[in-house]
Amino acid sequence: MNDDALSPVLAVMLILAVAVTLFSVYNAEYLPGLKQQAEVEHLQNVEESMVRFGSALENAISLKRELSMSEPVVLGGGEILLHSGKSSGTISVQQESEPVITVWIDSTSIPLHFVNFSYCPVNNFWVDQGYTWQYGYVNISRVSGGKMSDPVPLQYSTMKKVEEILQTSSLGRSLIHYDCTSDSCNNLTLYAVDVVPGGKNFTSGNGIASLTLEANESEKGYPNVNYLNFTFGVTPFKDLEKWQYLQNRPLGGGNITLKMITITVSTS
Repeated sequence: MNDDALSPVLAVMLILAVAVTLFSVYNAEYLPGLKQQAEVEHLQNVEESMVRFGSALENAISLKRELSMSEPVVLGGGEILLHSGKSSGTISVQQESEPVITVWIDSTSIPLHFVNFSYCPVNNFWVDQGYTWQYGYVNISRVSGGKMSDPVPLQYSTMKKVEEILQTSSLGRSLIHYDCTSDSCNNLTLYAVDVVPGGKNFTSGNGIASLTLEANESEKGYPNVNYLNFTFGVTPFKDLEKWQYLQNRPLGGGNITLKMITITVSTS
C-alpha cells in the first residue's frame, strides 16, 4: 500500500473531525447563548414599540382631531448566523370591559371606552415574556401555554406605585372636553373620545406586523337638553369621582353639539 496516497485522505479526515468537533462545541456551548442574546434584543425592540404606541395613543386622545399613525412590531426573533430559526409571536387588541366615562345627555347614554393591546411570544429562545398596555402603562407578564399571568409594571417599581399615579392621572378625563358658547354655558360644544378595536385585532407570525390607530370625527346636535351628566366605570382613574361633581350641570333647554372622536386601534 502506498503511504503517500493515504496521507491526503488522513489529512482530510482529520480536518473533518476537527470541523465536526468545533461545530458540536458551537451548537452545545455557544449557540444557546447567542440565540438568547438575539431574543433579548428582539424583546427590547418589542418593549420599545409597545411604549411608543401607547404614547401615540395617549397623544391622539389628548389632541382630539383626525389623524392616523402606525408602529411596527417585530413578532419573531432569535435569528443568528448559521441558525436562521426564529421564534414567533402575536399582537392583539381588546376593548376594556367597562367604559371609562358614560356621557348622559338627558336619557341618552354615550359610553367612552379604552382598549388594551398586548404582545405574546411563541417558542421563545429566552424567557416567555409578554407585554400589555392598558390605562396608560405597560405590564410585563410571564407567558405559559399562550396565556399571560403575574403582570408587573414596566416603568414603575410596583403596582402600588402605578395605582397611586393613576389616581391623579388626567388621562381618563382627557376623553372629555367642552367649550361654552355663552356666559351661562347653556349652549356648549362637547368633545368626546371613544377608543375601540378595529375589525382586524389579532395578528400572528414571525415577521413584522403593525399596531395602527386612526382617529375620525363625527358631529351630532342635541337641542333642548335639560341635563348633562357623567358616570364612571370601575377603572384605576379615581380622580374622575371628584371631577364628576364639577362637570354635571343642568342646561335648562340648552343645546349641545357633540363632536365624537372615534379612535380605532387595529393590527396588520
